[in-house]
Amino acid sequence: MIRRRAASSKLELRVTAVHLIGEAKSNVSKISVELDLPGDIFYKSPAQKMKYGSAKFSPTFIQIYSLDTKKELREALIQALRTATEDDSEVILRVNDVSHKQIRPIGIATFRLEQALAIGADHNGQLPVLNTEGAEVGSVTCSINCIAALRRCIASASAFSAADEVLAKFEAWRKDHGKAYDTIEAKTAALAAFCENEKIINEHNAKGLSWTLGHNEFSDLTWDQFRESRMSRIFTNRAPKNMDRVHLASDVPLAASVDWVAKGAVTPVKNQQRCGSCWAFSTTGSVEGAYQIATGKLISLSEENLVQCDHNGDQGCSGGLMDNA
Repeated sequence: MIRRRAASSKLELRVTAVHLIGEAKSNVSKISVELDLPGDIFYKSPAQKMKYGSAKFSPTFIQIYSLDTKKELREALIQALRTATEDDSEVILRVNDVSHKQIRPIGIATFRLEQALAIGADHNGQLPVLNTEGAEVGSVTCSINCIAALRRCIASASAFSAADEVLAKFEAWRKDHGKAYDTIEAKTAALAAFCENEKIINEHNAKGLSWTLGHNEFSDLTWDQFRESRMSRIFTNRAPKNMDRVHLASDVPLAASVDWVAKGAVTPVKNQQRCGSCWAFSTTGSVEGAYQIATGKLISLSEENLVQCDHNGDQGCSGGLMDNA
């Protein structure tokens, strides 16, 4: 049997409230909740005061998985999760009256862990509390965070080492890039995105192509999040073109390929941050290259100048077109 106190880390099952009804709440001033998971993982909460039939719990009341927990507990939990997906095991929340010296069972709330694993990174809701006769005597309000994110990391037969490796890689990546998350939900989403990107990277690199993928500062974002925060929208209202067209002769011999980086026509990589200004970077990059080809001098132009001052159909960090710029 493994017992642990709630820690400060982020992956958790949270019980936020217990509400009792009818005779079940009579003479009850304090209650506790016990958590039973497959694999003999057990947790008992401290006593919580009842008021008008309800007890509010700390948001970090029960944590069933922790990024910084001991390896033995982590492996035990992963095994429990894997077992649950195979035999549809129940998670049991036991509500007890601890108003007096002797503990009195009030009822239990149950849910299938496989259901929790399948519904997504977050699940919130009320579970009925039933007594030994099957009558409803109250409800438990709980949320399950991060289990789906962890699920993606433990699907293989080598779940123990794989989960440890990915979680360690996530923590190392987070420290390298100075990433901090204000809420449990934010870190949950970041871990889920990181695991998904890890899977994409590994699948691509296993193909042995001429180029490889790797993690960068955006690894805690999904593609949709990255596109929404850093890419421009597609505009249909193009600004009028005040320029002459240049027609190139079709009989001029062209090289099969040109490496403009090697020729010194490309400035170092820049970072647009959380600003949909790729149109400005595309514009300056093109002009920088053209200027170097014409003069032999490579200069870095200001994207911020375009973002702040170009109103020729472009909208700063909200998007634009290099054609307009």
